[in-house]
Amino acid sequence: MNKEILDYIKKATLKDDYLVVLFIDDDEQNIKLIKKVFQELNIFSFQRLKEFELKNFIQYHFKRLDKNISNSDALHLVSRSGYLHRDSTVTLQDILNHINVIASYSREDNISREDIEKNIDQSTDTHVFTFINNIFRDKKNAYKILEEMFLEGEPEYKILGKIIFNLELTLKVFQLKNKGYSNGDIAKLLGGIHEFRVKIFLSLSRNLKEEQIKKGLLHAYEVDENIKFGILSGKLAIEIFMAKLFLDFK
Repeated sequence: MNKEILDYIKKATLKDDYLVVLFIDDDEQNIKLIKKVFQELNIFSFQRLKEFELKNFIQYHFKRLDKNISNSDALHLVSRSGYLHRDSTVTLQDILNHINVIASYSREDNISREDIEKNIDQSTDTHVFTFINNIFRDKKNAYKILEEMFLEGEPEYKILGKIIFNLELTLKVFQLKNKGYSNGDIAKLLGGIHEFRVKIFLSLSRNLKEEQIKKGLLHAYEVDENIKFGILSGKLAIEIFMAKLFLDFK
């Protein structure tokens, strides 16, 4: 049966207007068929792009629109889009839509960071990371980002949950890096998060001590309990969390 399937696929793909999409279960017989298909035919594997691949993808498509974008600004668009976040639902079509919007807006040949920020809303995950980053560096901007998340209607418990998740990852990345693990090894040890995110968490932890991150987490756990037990409203609890961090790291 597998030989008949393979012969059919080979005949079909000889014609330029045929594209064969094959859905196969992973039993032993089908695995043999998969190996045979890979040996004899051209295969296109649909996987999510890596950081450098997405950067190149962005630059290529801006070039097609007669626009240029620097490496650093292309990476800024990568980060702002949320494409590389774990469990992200952002697709390449979404990235293309962003590129078209930005190119239509910009009157210059060179795309600037301002063009990106004016036209592309950050994903909630990116918002949360930027918020955490600014808690330790820029109090005024941290409050501004938090207010934007509230205005967008993101539930307070979800915001706090993502804050805790990102602080926990920051601490784990910090500890593993201090033990001498590479970025790639850290990504694998933390459940296959993207190596790009490891770099981001390392940039966050660079100016912090382990005890500071732990203290921030303890504050976050405390306000989380206060929300769950109805002691404080979600918004007030998060604002208290921020105030405690500002006192600790002023």
